[in-house]
Amino acid sequence: MAKKANGNDKHSATEALSLTEALSLVERYPILRASPQAVAESLKGIGPVDEFSFDRIKVPTGGGTTWRVPTLEGERNLKELAGVVLYIKPNRGLWKIPYDQSGGGNPPDCSSDDLIEGVGDPGGRCGVAGKPGCCPYNEWGSMKLVNQARVDSNGKACRETRLLFTFLAEQARPVILIVPPSSLSNKYDFTVSKYFMAQAWNGRSPFMVETDFALHAERVGNFPTAIIQARMLRVLNDQDIARFRALLDMLRPLMEQVTVSQEDVDSVEPLPF
Repeated sequence: MAKKANGNDKHSATEALSLTEALSLVERYPILRASPQAVAESLKGIGPVDEFSFDRIKVPTGGGTTWRVPTLEGERNLKELAGVVLYIKPNRGLWKIPYDQSGGGNPPDCSSDDLIEGVGDPGGRCGVAGKPGCCPYNEWGSMKLVNQARVDSNGKACRETRLLFTFLAEQARPVILIVPPSSLSNKYDFTVSKYFMAQAWNGRSPFMVETDFALHAERVGNFPTAIIQARMLRVLNDQDIARFRALLDMLRPLMEQVTVSQEDVDSVEPLPF
């Protein structure tokens, strides 16, 4: 006859499971094996750290469903990305000269970090598409105002994105995952906006969970488009949450300075509806 587990046995089993999960996470995320203080001291020794210190990962064009991920050993092609998102920065950016004419490298003519007030030309209130007082570049169909080659698009000239500062599994340095408008839409299941909203309703900040990002091909109007789908792999334990929170506190001033470039958004098709 099997021995009935008592309360202490159950408690021990829970502790063992928690220890296994903690060890697994530390093994997957090298950054957890160094203290934030040690990281800060190491960064001081290599000179100025700026927004260009982050590699950027974009959604592939043409509906591709494979991520191209820069690593210290070279670029890797992955079907899914597992990581812990440290910080999310919203942004709107408008470039009046198309990328194929400017060649990139120019700051936006107008931008907004709060998605409410634009700074630059034309500046002022961004507004809501279809509502009175909305900025004309934030209206659906305004893409043709800045790019006559895109008269077939119903997308916006002012591009809304999210920058996800993410520690990927098996990598020690953070990258920026650029989330385009299509992956912020509520039209599709498991999009980034829906996913992190659900986490917020459960009282979880992005750095409290390990998240998987995959690409799902959709045909959006006339354009084959890859949509980012996010799902939770696990909730982190208190110790690892504290470690990532300390990293957030250390890196926040730098992450808040990062801006979206035209190269980040021009290769991604805007929503044509």
